[in-house]
Amino acid sequence: MIDDLELNEDFAAELEAAQGETEIDEADRNEGYWLRLARDAYQSSTDYLDANIRQQWEKAISHQNNEHASGSKYHTDAYRLRSKTFRPKTRTNNISAEAQLARAVFGTQDLVSVTPINDNDQMQNASADVLQQLLQYRLTHSVKWFLTVMGAYQDGRVYGVMASYQSWEYEETDEDGQTVVSVDKPIVDLLPPENIRFDPSADWRDPVNTSPYVVRLVPMYAGEAQAFAERNGWRNYPIASYISSGREAADDKTRMEREGTKRTDPADDGSDINTFELIWLHENFIRLPGEGDFVYWTIGDRLLLSDPIPISERYPHLMPGERPIVLGISLIEAHKNYPASPTKLIENLQEDVNEVANQRFDNVKLVLNKRYFVRRGSETDLQALSRNSPGSSVVTKDPDNDIRIVDTNDVTSSSYQEQDRLDLSIDEITGTFSQQSVQNNRNLNETVGGMNLMSAGADAISEYGFLIFAETWMEPVLRQLIRMEQFYETDETILAIAAEKAQLFQKFGIDQLTDDLLRSELTVTVNMGRGNTNPQVKLERFSQGLQILGGVLPGAIPRLDEDEVIKEIFGKSGYRDGQRFFKPAEEVKPQQPPVDQIAMERLKLDQQRLQLDMQMAEADRAMKYEIEMAKIAANNDLKLKDLYEKLGLEREKLATTRQIEGTKLTLEQAEKALQATNLRQGYDTF
Repeated sequence: MIDDLELNEDFAAELEAAQGETEIDEADRNEGYWLRLARDAYQSSTDYLDANIRQQWEKAISHQNNEHASGSKYHTDAYRLRSKTFRPKTRTNNISAEAQLARAVFGTQDLVSVTPINDNDQMQNASADVLQQLLQYRLTHSVKWFLTVMGAYQDGRVYGVMASYQSWEYEETDEDGQTVVSVDKPIVDLLPPENIRFDPSADWRDPVNTSPYVVRLVPMYAGEAQAFAERNGWRNYPIASYISSGREAADDKTRMEREGTKRTDPADDGSDINTFELIWLHENFIRLPGEGDFVYWTIGDRLLLSDPIPISERYPHLMPGERPIVLGISLIEAHKNYPASPTKLIENLQEDVNEVANQRFDNVKLVLNKRYFVRRGSETDLQALSRNSPGSSVVTKDPDNDIRIVDTNDVTSSSYQEQDRLDLSIDEITGTFSQQSVQNNRNLNETVGGMNLMSAGADAISEYGFLIFAETWMEPVLRQLIRMEQFYETDETILAIAAEKAQLFQKFGIDQLTDDLLRSELTVTVNMGRGNTNPQVKLERFSQGLQILGGVLPGAIPRLDEDEVIKEIFGKSGYRDGQRFFKPAEEVKPQQPPVDQIAMERLKLDQQRLQLDMQMAEADRAMKYEIEMAKIAANNDLKLKDLYEKLGLEREKLATTRQIEGTKLTLEQAEKALQATNLRQGYDTF
């Protein structure tokens, strides 16, 4: 086994020897110099991988594929006739974890959130809105984001690490004498862990960017590789040179184990020398002390394909010291560049589960199909005896003495209890809460609260794994995608769609996208918070948050974005987007505002005033009429009967007067009550 430190020192010594004691001129850095650096980087990292990591990966792959690992006792002659069942506990836990991640990350339509560094900067706010729409469009239409994310997470569950390569793919074709852009999009290539090599002594927190070298192994057909070099203006080699130099990575053990191919590497088709033979190119990132990173391509580690150039020339969107490769992890193990995977953690428990189950199966078989001792040389039909078919006959000369039946006691319940405890240990360490976990905890299962207590611990472990995955792989990849959008996006149709969805003109008064607008410094985060493994819990927490906000800061409720709240609630309810349940805002007729109670009281008071004025006018006319009638009666010396009639009219007049006075009193009381109400509600009196 080769020591990590020795490998690092060997490469450093080779690098120093290649550079010499003093600084080397560019002219002295010939083809052999760069090829020697690429070869040493590849060979030293491959030696370490073969000696320390491959066996661990191959065993994890076997368990993921529901197979006993190579070299286990189940592959020996002693177990040829024994039970060899593999109980798929590892695969079940990994699928459960993947389903939880899919529900947490892809439960809502908005996959990411892009926010400005400075919230007070109007330009940064506009840039954040546009780039969020651009990123959303590219993740939905250009990048196979769902498959990439789930594949990366599965790699982490099996290997402990996941790696991806981010770049912008751009191709032009000639159609009828005109140059047409055929491909113009970002790419995120998920790399098998064995296809990325770095120094094992790099900083465990960021090994890709701190390693003195990184080698990316790229499989291509020989003809495709030749066209790739020609399109980029690189060195021209005959196709035979590509094939002879690019077979270095053939028969990769990890790839063979993953593909289930035990004899031939699926990436090596074994064909004759022709255009369609698969070869391996290497993209080498070499950091020279004091000069920074250089990048160049080689065919295997034998032929230099491209001239070395600074990494900033080939990948101008990268930050200083950054490489276009992101390496994430599934578990944190300090000071280890290849941490253990969840599959590795339960490796021994998985083997014990298989052992207990297979021994029990053998026991049941022996109980149902007895073991027999047969006297040597006896005339017994051994084939009929071994078949032990129901209703069959076994021919023997002396049944009492030639054959002896050996009874086997049936397995006790302790075997099942032991397996239940092993299953619970696996569920506990992987953070899985399954029906089997509930069945094995019947006491707590009898209450809903007990089930919540059981699931709480499992959710915490799952969320911890999701957080590691998001921090070490998802968000770094998304940050590189954002910068690629800022540097390379030129599709006017996509830019117009993003600007329209971001409502640039309506919100910020901006009617034109510029490079300065797109290249603001921003922050990108994955829309995945705490409690993300249980949608019901997420919905309850979201509802509680809104209620608390309304109680503490009621003025903040009108500032809520209704569309975003709708997406969040319906997303946590199982729908990707709840917008289809609502009509567009422009189609909704404006509702009449609620009539104010004070206004109603004022209207009622005005009606009472109008009625009083009418009554007073009527009483005044009646009084004037009676006075005129009395004058006429006096002048004409009316009789007493007529006088009594006149007095009756006076009585009616008095009654009318009292009625008017009562109405005035009622009106005054209503006005006082209305004034008091106005004062309480902050209105001005009228």
